[in-house]
Amino acid sequence: MPVSGIDASDIVAFAAREGNKMIEAQVNMKAKLFAALDKQPMKGRRSVINVVNGGLASTAQVVDFGALPSEAASVPAQGFVDAVGYVSRLGLGRIALETLSGVDDSADLLDLQLQIAADDMARQIGRAVFGSELAAPTAAGSSVTQVGGSGTVVTITVNFTGGLSDFREGEAYHFETGGSPNTDNFLVLCTNVAIVSDNVVQVTFICGPGAVPGFSSGTYADNLLTATGGTPASPGPSVAGAVVATDRLFLRGSRNPGDPTTGVVPAVPGLGNSNASAVSLIDVTSTSSALHGLSAGTNGWTGLTFTGVGAPTPEMFMGKSKLLQGRSGVAPTHLVLSDLASAAYGAAQISNASATVFGVTSNTFGARRNVDGKLDRYGKDADLESGIAMFGRPVVIDSNCPAEEAYMINKDYLKVGEWKKLSAEDEGGSPLLLSRSTYSKEVQFSCIYNLVCRKRNAHARLTGVTIA
Repeated sequence: MPVSGIDASDIVAFAAREGNKMIEAQVNMKAKLFAALDKQPMKGRRSVINVVNGGLASTAQVVDFGALPSEAASVPAQGFVDAVGYVSRLGLGRIALETLSGVDDSADLLDLQLQIAADDMARQIGRAVFGSELAAPTAAGSSVTQVGGSGTVVTITVNFTGGLSDFREGEAYHFETGGSPNTDNFLVLCTNVAIVSDNVVQVTFICGPGAVPGFSSGTYADNLLTATGGTPASPGPSVAGAVVATDRLFLRGSRNPGDPTTGVVPAVPGLGNSNASAVSLIDVTSTSSALHGLSAGTNGWTGLTFTGVGAPTPEMFMGKSKLLQGRSGVAPTHLVLSDLASAAYGAAQISNASATVFGVTSNTFGARRNVDGKLDRYGKDADLESGIAMFGRPVVIDSNCPAEEAYMINKDYLKVGEWKKLSAEDEGGSPLLLSRSTYSKEVQFSCIYNLVCRKRNAHARLTGVTIA
């Protein structure tokens, strides 16, 4: 019996109660766009939705007693949305549970574990909204080494431009080599994120022994080294591999994983998105890919992407928003920016709001929108907004947005489908789950969400946003 007089059920009840609140709070803080979008209840593994897909051919001008146009034999367009699950498992060692020295000890243990689980869940959900493929590596400064020889851990060090918020220490990611043909997909563990400059980070990953549980064999590490152009050697040092610009990293679970020993993806299902790959804003704004089962290019069901937009100035965003409105017939309700792009945009607003008269600089108009906590025509709650406006439209600053991209969305036509709200799993009336493979117990948090778009041409992606 624990010295404190509390038992495992007390601890788990605390975890379930406080964990739900903590994860929801973290999602609201660290997945701003996801939190701002309205949630739409969904049913079924694959839900059917009605979408706005073009107009009617029977619309025409008429004169008195003129012939009416034949009614359009048009069936409302329907697509489908798949349920995508997210999970985070909070492990509690059974010895630790039974030997806690008191309430403070147990609360401290759980609070730390819950914070990690909440942060991980918020990062995974928030980043998936913008796409499961993460920042592309740059060749400069990369290396793939295996110091201990064949069968030992492989260390990958690589620089990323715009990857400041994509990677988190302790999380696992899919690493796909860019060879042709490419059949490899390895799970790697992020161990360090170092800032090189404002928009460049150097990230360290490990693969093989001591890395991702279940994918930690020496053969697995050797195969990754070989896939990157290196050569395992035993005894003695191995020949180093290299990361190239065509190598890619993805959120765990969004791609079909390779064999846990070889890293090779079987012919079926093949290399590509898994069934757990969520709809993202990249999918919504794509000019060529299908969305919700409907091909792009049919009537108005086509995305819009502006490339090489340059400096994030109010005039640039207003011009693009007018083009978007002219094409779709509806104005964007929100502008979504990354942390760095928002800083550059805010500086441009302040700069444009200043004038120098007789050597004295003064503000000529209010550069920032007043946020007072009241409900907003375009926002869910004002505290989810940034206080920066785009000519009256609120700007959402989301750290999960790629640094050199921006998005214009209309939240009337973009929602989050919700099958299961964030909560602790329940088994037999208790959130305490007994592990079948290790001497531990766990609390498992999960949710089921996906993006739902009903009018595809109401949203736009802007790439090439300069932040220097």
